Amino acid sequence: IRGVESFGMICASEEIGLSHIFPAQDKKEIVDLVDAEVEAGMSLADYLGFNDIVLDIDNKSLTNRPDLWGHYGIARELAAIYKCPLQPLPTFAFEDMATKGDIEVVIEDPERCHRFTALRIDGVQNGPAPRWMRNRLAKVGQRPISLLVDITNYVMFAMGKPTHAFDTTQIANGKLCVRRAKNQEILKLLDGTELALDEEVLIVADDAKPLGLAGIMGGLGSGVTAETTSIVFESANFEPVQVRRTAKRFDLRTESSMRFEKGLDTESTLHSQAYLVHLLSEIQPNIEVVQYQDQFPTKPTPVRLSVSEPFIVDRIGMKISAQEIENYLRSLGYGVVYRSAHFDITVPPWRATGDVSLPEDIVEEVARLIGYDNLKFEPIPVALSKAVRQPWYELDQSIRAHFSKAVGLQEVVSYPWVHETFIYACQEEEAPAYQLAAAPSPEQAKLKTCLAPSLLEFVERNTRFYDDFGLFEISRVFKPGKTWERSGKGEALPDQPKLLGATLVGKDAQSVFLRLKGGIESLFKQQLLPLSCVEAKEAPGWTMSNGVVELWSGDSMLGHLGLVSKRTLRRAKIERVNVAMLVCNLDLVYRLEKTAKRFQPIPKFPEIEYDLAVVFDRQTPWSSIAHTVLRSHELIRDIHFVDEYTGKQIPEDKKSVAFKMVLADQNATLTSEQAADAASKVLSNLAAELQGALRS
Repeated sequence: IRGVESFGMICASEEIGLSHIFPAQDKKEIVDLVDAEVEAGMSLADYLGFNDIVLDIDNKSLTNRPDLWGHYGIARELAAIYKCPLQPLPTFAFEDMATKGDIEVVIEDPERCHRFTALRIDGVQNGPAPRWMRNRLAKVGQRPISLLVDITNYVMFAMGKPTHAFDTTQIANGKLCVRRAKNQEILKLLDGTELALDEEVLIVADDAKPLGLAGIMGGLGSGVTAETTSIVFESANFEPVQVRRTAKRFDLRTESSMRFEKGLDTESTLHSQAYLVHLLSEIQPNIEVVQYQDQFPTKPTPVRLSVSEPFIVDRIGMKISAQEIENYLRSLGYGVVYRSAHFDITVPPWRATGDVSLPEDIVEEVARLIGYDNLKFEPIPVALSKAVRQPWYELDQSIRAHFSKAVGLQEVVSYPWVHETFIYACQEEEAPAYQLAAAPSPEQAKLKTCLAPSLLEFVERNTRFYDDFGLFEISRVFKPGKTWERSGKGEALPDQPKLLGATLVGKDAQSVFLRLKGGIESLFKQQLLPLSCVEAKEAPGWTMSNGVVELWSGDSMLGHLGLVSKRTLRRAKIERVNVAMLVCNLDLVYRLEKTAKRFQPIPKFPEIEYDLAVVFDRQTPWSSIAHTVLRSHELIRDIHFVDEYTGKQIPEDKKSVAFKMVLADQNATLTSEQAADAASKVLSNLAAELQGALRS
């Protein structure tokens, strides 16, 4: 070191990071440990207590429990868990001191300051704190400053209760007032920050100036100095919301504000003052406690709970005696009276700030002291009943399987509300709809009455990335009407029909329409349910007028299937693609009677396929063509759509439809003459009923 080989060196305390423990009065000063109780060869770390024990506590509740933000709160918990005695806090008789001094305490805003205590002590000397105190503060990350500052920090970390020390001579007229700041009032904090305040900020002030930001940080002008001989210790209870709001506003997250914003109990103010007196009198026995002022405008009502023994035992799930329950609760500071299988419980102040307020909280207290890992598993006897068959559930699952596997669509789940942009796009803005009282946004205030707008919203999102996909959803909507009403209460639920919505997106309009139509037809065929697609008499606003059909089953109109109109796509900002969509009322589908299954023997004679191409008006639906063909001749067993053509050699208002007929006879092999006769009959019926003509 410095060019000299050495096996040892004398270092200044600041050079080895110990200036907070050995504050040098002179840069060349050597620390003299002659009075220390040490032996030759003892490690400096052992002497300073650095080889300490660290308790690693898994933080499951520390953050949200203000009583655990101090060492004493942790000790209280450990004493209860390990059934060890807890050392009592020191006490001090403050009652006879109120008239000995001239300190006056005033609370102008009792809603924001629930309690304020001031303790005046004379005859103090503000030098360095004892080494043991500096060591302990250093271990929790606090830089020791001076005795009067360090002792307030020590009490805060020990008890979880922030306190503050004022120089008595700096308090104008001896008055401490908790009030709202005046507009543009200036406060310079201990860290040198200068703040411009307003009436939303709570401060501690004297008759002339602000002294500190309530619950956050003290002011520079009133702090203790090396010459301080008389101090006033403040211990108060501030409303947590205003502390957090002010700390966030001025970006001042201090150890004090973090504790106050959790909600401290009012009793801790008295305990912290007693602990301050206890510590200071041990360090400086000649101090004089002059005056104690306590302003307590509104005392909180004790929290009391009545909990039955079975309530606790049943929820814990294991047998535990009333005496054990009482012992667990008393070890945590609860007052307990047991009578008639009930516990009358008084919650201790440090847990009565909103933490423990329900019987279930008492169950948790007992269970955690038993230890969650120690709770024995006891099977709950359950009487199993025979499962009730739910056809509607089975149908829903079949629909999901069919559309996701056979048709290749993706299932989506939407919110009960829908954005007004897509309601407008579907021309549903005039339809009566329920309004949300607390909507996620003004544009999403309406509950959906149809699945078309919400499906259209999913289409708009996905067309940014894909131009060929399909989606479906099974969901309830909310329509005017009542499905349930509580007698005499004026409460009712709206009509909530369950709908199936599906959509296909692609470049070719005919392709997406026919694929979606084939998907719903094959679903109904699979479920042995009748379905007809007929020309729509009244089309929804989102469809093309000439590209929509109604879905019928018997006498029930189930919904619509159609191409989404260009106007709707434009309003929804969907470009470059065509969209087909269907909406079907599943509540009506659930009521349909399935066609009976009939056994048909395997045909003994081969089937014949016969192809035809027939020219029709463009508006002629395929369902009408298929229906006419199937009833034209007894030999026709089935019909399959092949193709639809418009273009050359076909008039502009016409279309050519190619289809395949399946013919069979159960008693003999069909002849070509029989097939031709059946085809002739089909063409005759198509010409008579649908004005169809064989394509030449």
